[in-house]
Amino acid sequence: MSLIGRSLPIQSPIQEHPVYLVNELQWITGHLKSMGNPHMYINQDDLAFFTIQNSHTSPWSFTGIPGSHSTQTMVKRDNLHLVAFPEPSSADGFRPPMQSATLILSLSMAIIRAKAPIMGEASVDNFLDYYKGRFVAFTNAKIHFLTDCAIKLPAELDILYINREKILSYVGG
Repeated sequence: MSLIGRSLPIQSPIQEHPVYLVNELQWITGHLKSMGNPHMYINQDDLAFFTIQNSHTSPWSFTGIPGSHSTQTMVKRDNLHLVAFPEPSSADGFRPPMQSATLILSLSMAIIRAKAPIMGEASVDNFLDYYKGRFVAFTNAKIHFLTDCAIKLPAELDILYINREKILSYVGG
């Protein structure tokens, strides 16, 4: 049977993946609307905002702001500290690095112990120079948040993206 002249269903490259987002004011959950693989999408150069569908925003305890729900929230990418895709199916597009090193990272909102990707000739003291993109993928992350939130936060994540601009310091773990 020939496929010539038959129309095949076209799948949209637009995807939605459950996501956790952390910035200095809030913890946001919902579904990230991405063009293709979310692990590559979050590091695209031309993105200023992420579109989060069916979002729930929980403020940090010190803000005094109430939580809220929205059908769609636009979140400024550069202000995010952490991004995580909690569903196992979202990890399908993730490629773990061949080499990694355990680090303890300090951010203004959390202390994190995780495995950092060590690419090519990189070492612990310069691995960020070899990793391209704003969000660096860390694995086996154990998180200690430095403030409370209106909801229970995960203490461990298999894959955690950390905004390289929000890392204050790190040491070998």
